[in-house]
Amino acid sequence: MQEELLPDSDDLDLDSNILFSKDYGYFNNLALSASYTFSYEEYFTNKKRLHNQPLSEPLKTILHETTHLYQVLATPYGIYYQTLKLLQIDLIRNLIRTLLYKYGIQPKPPLIESCRRFIKANGYNEIKYLIHGWFIAELMILYLEGDVVSYGNLLLKNPLLGALPMADYFERLEYFITIFLNSNGKPCPTFEYSMKESATSILSELQYFGLKSTGFPDTVGVLESWGKVAEFWGEKHLSIDDCPQLFPPVIESELADYYGLLFWAKDAIDAETVGEFILSYMTLCEIALSPPVLPYYRSLRPEGISLREINPTQRMLDLFSAAKGVTPIRKLENDYVRFTETVCSKLKWSTPTEIARATLSTLDCPSGDKLFEFYKRAQAFRVDVPHIFIDLDVWFDLERPYMNEFYYYFSHPVIEFSDSTGHHPDASVSIFFTEQALINSCVRKLFLTKDQTITFPYRAPQIELDYFTDLLKSDLKSLLGFSPDELSLVSPS
Repeated sequence: MQEELLPDSDDLDLDSNILFSKDYGYFNNLALSASYTFSYEEYFTNKKRLHNQPLSEPLKTILHETTHLYQVLATPYGIYYQTLKLLQIDLIRNLIRTLLYKYGIQPKPPLIESCRRFIKANGYNEIKYLIHGWFIAELMILYLEGDVVSYGNLLLKNPLLGALPMADYFERLEYFITIFLNSNGKPCPTFEYSMKESATSILSELQYFGLKSTGFPDTVGVLESWGKVAEFWGEKHLSIDDCPQLFPPVIESELADYYGLLFWAKDAIDAETVGEFILSYMTLCEIALSPPVLPYYRSLRPEGISLREINPTQRMLDLFSAAKGVTPIRKLENDYVRFTETVCSKLKWSTPTEIARATLSTLDCPSGDKLFEFYKRAQAFRVDVPHIFIDLDVWFDLERPYMNEFYYYFSHPVIEFSDSTGHHPDASVSIFFTEQALINSCVRKLFLTKDQTITFPYRAPQIELDYFTDLLKSDLKSLLGFSPDELSLVSPS
């Protein structure tokens, strides 16, 4: 039975990074790069838009992908997702170093096979403990993404996990995350158990999986529908009835993530205009992606929090109920705070601004960690201008006093057009996020497969591929103690 403690690597996604796709572009949620099918000239020409006119497809795409960038850098869900990825890298680093320096075993890919043999021969030990942490992080990622099939396969084929309520895995992850953050220069409060009893947790999970079995949208639906309504920014002045394309009568299956939740929201938000609807809907999405998941704001969790209050999809359903009877947002400067405080108070949740204040008072960022630096800066912006990540006019009004700083932190590190590629004005920003994405891909592949060919996040000339190959090999040598000889970076086709 020991040999069955780990699933086959074929059951796991070798890349595990979401590419949020659209007809005219896509977003890489690890490198944070945006790739577009139109040229830079088309973008520049379309940028000169007329007020109160529908956006062109290039501008719709740019706003859509920009919301995905906000979701990663400015929401608790986004930073939690990234933290799970970083935790997995750290666990593999510790696993490799333990094999190499404690047991004298030279690691070679796929590490999962070496670990399978080692556990079979040695029983329970720290290798099994580290792998257990990696797999519950993977389980949580699949759960939050709504990938029920992969979630079920991993749970059924991995007795190492045990058949526990997801809330128990969340608590175990909290323990691993707390250790990881404290050991990597981001001190946080010590671990405390705070979830509701198992019966409540199991009921919450059954409700979620029941929804999923009916084809109900998941977290990806929350993310994509936020991007979709952003595309109607140029039509805010229209009445709901004059914008039928916002609620199409027929939705093709591949568009369900983009539109599915909007029909539920239409019944919940008492909006007369497109502007009232999209401002209120985007705000509900922001709240749904703002659960108090990291230890830094554990004090803001309700006593005996349930996974329903953490899962963005279930949070969205609760928000639809809370939004009924609440006057929608008509003008962000006047109504955003009132709207968020009203719906959150009904649910006894913290608002995004309250979580932002807690983050600023507790999160320390080590020098050079741009992911957490940018997340913390997002919270500072939110405290100063609570509605800033809803107000897409910032991209058409560059004269605002804070716009230069905002553009530095919240524009894509790399933007790829059909005819050219633009990098962040600060080269260290684009290098950092590209490097982090490559490290994630490489360490994951080291664990799961012999193939060490890594697809670069965007099309790049050979000289750039060579530069990052050398950089990645140096990073891996420092991080893991060795670098695979077969490592190769290739540009996407």
